[in-house]
Amino acid sequence: MTALPLPGLAAAALAAALAWALPLPAAAQALVAPDWQADSVGPDTGSTFGAGVALDGAHNAYFLSTAPSSLLLQRHAPGGALQWSRTLAAGGPAANGMVVADAAGNALVLGPTVAKFGADGTLLWSQPVPGASTGATTWSGVTDAGGDVYTVGSSATGALVVTRRAAATGQATWTSTLATPGGYNAVIRLAGGRLVVSAGNDLQLNLATVDAASGVPLASRSLPVAGTYSDLAIGPSGEIAVVGGLSMLLPGHAYQLAVFDSSLATTLLSTALPAGQSARRVLMDAQRNLYITGAAIDPDSSAFTWPNGVTTSGPFSDWLTMKLDPAGTPLWTARLSQRTDIHEVPSVLALAADGAVLVAGSAGLAGSATPATQAQVVRYSATGALLWQGAAPTTQQGVGLAEAGDGGLFLVGARPRGVLSHFAGLPRPTTLTLASSSVTGGTRVTATLRLSGPAGTTVSLSSSRPAVASVPASLTVPAGATSASFTVTTYRVKTSTPVTLTATANGGTALGTLTVRR
Repeated sequence: MTALPLPGLAAAALAAALAWALPLPAAAQALVAPDWQADSVGPDTGSTFGAGVALDGAHNAYFLSTAPSSLLLQRHAPGGALQWSRTLAAGGPAANGMVVADAAGNALVLGPTVAKFGADGTLLWSQPVPGASTGATTWSGVTDAGGDVYTVGSSATGALVVTRRAAATGQATWTSTLATPGGYNAVIRLAGGRLVVSAGNDLQLNLATVDAASGVPLASRSLPVAGTYSDLAIGPSGEIAVVGGLSMLLPGHAYQLAVFDSSLATTLLSTALPAGQSARRVLMDAQRNLYITGAAIDPDSSAFTWPNGVTTSGPFSDWLTMKLDPAGTPLWTARLSQRTDIHEVPSVLALAADGAVLVAGSAGLAGSATPATQAQVVRYSATGALLWQGAAPTTQQGVGLAEAGDGGLFLVGARPRGVLSHFAGLPRPTTLTLASSSVTGGTRVTATLRLSGPAGTTVSLSSSRPAVASVPASLTVPAGATSASFTVTTYRVKTSTPVTLTATANGGTALGTLTVRR
């Protein structure tokens, strides 16, 4: 929870914010520990800050961390073994970074220097990012389907500079300096043949589109929305969703959300959501539903004692994550509320392969008498229920997240040193098979359920027609097993009737079909 220096906070404003917040806390969950962790050690200071993680087609993890004048890239096998480590001179402050990996294991490092490494760690090319070390803005990068790289930085005058580089050589295909001002945060996304960039400050958020093939600027807009923290998301038809927020939670501020068409010409949605005060990340799914996470006022405003004995009065802040329909109507809101120091904010938002919502950032140690931040990641169901919560107590700030095909999660912690944590995937149903797909009513048939992993779990079972074929309410698969069987009881019918059997656990679902004959 973050202490807010707001001596003049109006009671009405606080009451309005809490009216949204009070019904929303998620059920308490036990904090799951990583099954393995990997530290990074910087070549120039002896320590690093975590920056990002990416996975290749074989689930090898590419872990990027930064030091004051260098970038460090490590490749770890799925089980955690270090395969290789490479250091890259950044040519300037390396406070930020990201990494992208393709299926073949080539890795792109995006920072003050953009570089490409082969799967064996060979440096294929390295190029500076224009404006990345000026300090006027942070930068961002994105790749297209062919592996070409697009970066955005800031010129010496504060304008945004967008560059396209060829995948094979890193040579600039074009560089475009936009009239759009830079700011504290720059983000770039690819939407078909257009690039969308944003940057902002405490007063406004600036947007621009650029032709990806030529670098020609297409359109721009400025919004009266704080852009100290901002994010972009692209919808299925090129829609542009943007959120903004301030670094501090101030009275009267709310989650600011706007959605435009792909040309920025038409405003599709513009709203302020009083559920939160500082939006940090936004996503849009294939159905145009919107997901936002950020910071909100904690309803618990009781005094808080720091480890050094200093007591601070509230209000404080929590994580607050929302799902909205395309019209901007909230479908659910989930809150993570724990006692900690000033860094309790989310930093990463992602949609899992099974439709779950993943959020990572800095949070507290629930129930601890000694407040301390730690990198955490949570998994919410498609309906907003808190399914799982993992914590990496050796690091404080969760800044990177990747999901493996088996449901395992890789979490990057940034401070006080870069740490990569791996959390084993929770077992999910994969197949539901029946000894016979068609039986005469009044008989029993055996069904076998298989899971994605050997950790013990309880699976919920259901039947689409329980009066025709009934199943137990649940099935417990013991630890060490990846399958278990149960009995389906059928009843006499007048005509052949198909029945769908469903097994659900940990966000995964498996289906089986049984025909009950006359």
